Amino acid sequence: MATEQRVFISYSRKDYYFAESLAFHLMTAGFSAWLDVKDLVPGTEWRQEIDRAIDEASCFIVVVSPDSLQSETVRCELQRAKSQGKRMIAVLFRRRSVPADWGIVEAVDFRGAFEPALGDLKTQLLAPSADTAPGCNPMPRFRFSPWLAGTGLCLLTLLLILFLICWRYPDFLFDAYDTVFDYSLNENPQALRHWLGERGFHVFLISLFAIIFGTLLHFGVFEFFYRRMSMTRLLLVFAFVLYTIGYALSQHAFGAAIPPLSPPFVIRAMEANWPASLWVMLAGMAACTVGIAIVLRVRPSELLHWTPTGQAWLSYRDMHRPGSDLVGMGHQSLATLKRFMLLHDHRDGPLAERLRQGLCTAGAVDSKVGEDGVIPVLVLTNCSSVQWIEQQIESVRGEVLTLIATHLRPPAALEWLWRVHWIDFRGWPVQSLSDRNDRLPSIPEALLVPRYPAAVRSTHLGLSALCALLFQTCTMGFGVSPLPSITPLFGSLGTAFANLFAVLVVPFLWVIPARKLLNRTCTVGSFFGSIGVCSVSTGLAAIWKLKEYPMHDSHKVLAAAFLLIGLMLWTLRQRHELTCWFPLAAKPGTANSFDLAPTKNHQTLFWFFVFFLIWSQVFGQGMFAKY
Repeated sequence: MATEQRVFISYSRKDYYFAESLAFHLMTAGFSAWLDVKDLVPGTEWRQEIDRAIDEASCFIVVVSPDSLQSETVRCELQRAKSQGKRMIAVLFRRRSVPADWGIVEAVDFRGAFEPALGDLKTQLLAPSADTAPGCNPMPRFRFSPWLAGTGLCLLTLLLILFLICWRYPDFLFDAYDTVFDYSLNENPQALRHWLGERGFHVFLISLFAIIFGTLLHFGVFEFFYRRMSMTRLLLVFAFVLYTIGYALSQHAFGAAIPPLSPPFVIRAMEANWPASLWVMLAGMAACTVGIAIVLRVRPSELLHWTPTGQAWLSYRDMHRPGSDLVGMGHQSLATLKRFMLLHDHRDGPLAERLRQGLCTAGAVDSKVGEDGVIPVLVLTNCSSVQWIEQQIESVRGEVLTLIATHLRPPAALEWLWRVHWIDFRGWPVQSLSDRNDRLPSIPEALLVPRYPAAVRSTHLGLSALCALLFQTCTMGFGVSPLPSITPLFGSLGTAFANLFAVLVVPFLWVIPARKLLNRTCTVGSFFGSIGVCSVSTGLAAIWKLKEYPMHDSHKVLAAAFLLIGLMLWTLRQRHELTCWFPLAAKPGTANSFDLAPTKNHQTLFWFFVFFLIWSQVFGQGMFAKY
């Protein structure tokens, strides 16, 4: 009887993981569940296909959440189902009741555990249509998945421990202020206390702690309950706190044998209140361990459903995949192409040529328009213009495979693209084109997350590491005072500016090619030209400052030189991969268009900070080394 039920699932895109899991479980039970990302054929008019699916469905399921209430698409689908008298069932997800104007008399509460609610939905689908609303207005009590509640409780425990430490040991705040203020500003930490007075300083310190604690509470706890925290970020929060506590305990136990990475006020607070500190830290480690276990080992479906769309790991989605025979995504695979025709912007010529060679190697034939069995492949990158995309879609009718080669952010004019299939090709897996395994549907929101080919990632890491090493070498090795021997030649002011350029400007010149590499907003000639300019500037700065560089820090200069040479050799070795990555110059008379390019990318800054900390520890100049 289940096989006779054709179910249409309407949902907000922000609830995609929940809707996809619901569809796959219903398919496993024998129901025919229609989901747009799974069932829309590439190149078709998505609005017509959705209307047809609603007309053919015997039951209309709508996922009720704060986002679906504001979705115009969900409202249009609901009105069409109501106009045809379809049986409608509300699935309560992140909302306690169904709006009265929706006119739905059946509901299943999914706010708690997923599996029991799924059983209730299956039973209700097999039962006749109800005339009353037994689940439409459940009891007004708090309902939350036990695994989600456990994860949120672990996050809250970590901040509660911090609050208890500062409340029980107020000297912790004073020590932290003295250490941070003295280290960051190199000033007398008692000056502010003397100026504000003892009472005013207490108010200032408590206010500062309240701001910091409130910020941590918002980004570390509330962001999770607001569904704004990704799987990776959640794991990093637990891992960072666990590492911090574990390192502090190790430094306390082994003393000088452990490099001084923990702040000194933490060690002093532990030593002054050792028994209580031990229990508090053990409680924090237990909370982190439980949180990591939930994320990595337990992997409940509720955690997947709660994650923002595009921010969950693929392994979480694979857990709820009922089987390759039910997914039916073979028509999207590039490996199944027999005859193809690439549609790409002029600037993406190198990328298209590499893709064409990979498809031909996998057994496909490059054909032209008008030949039988030819499937157009639309290649989209951050260099594709909106006008060009609309022209290609208008000129090609029928099945079109949309291929995403770089991460991008479609504007409002291309909102309809979010309703068709996207093939994720951001990692440029040309060697895997012959892999014919079925894959899960590509989620458009996931394409906002940066992903790069291996050659691009490794080259960017090398540039970030070199930038951080040069900055650490220059700033930690010498100052910017003028040299007396050359002051009469250039003048004191000119010499000071030259020193400032050599110490601060030259290291950050390497940020320019690193950002150009990730953003893909320059030609290959411009990129290698930037590398050349940075190399020459670095060499001149080294000659300028080499005489006054301390001899005991010469190993840092050698490390920077070897890294620079190694990076140049690696770049030359990967020049073919990088040449395919960079776009061509725009045609004469046309402007460079980056309509699909994301607005922000902070990876270069992030990796610079990471490598700066690494180099500081390698050369024995850690953040808290002088303490």
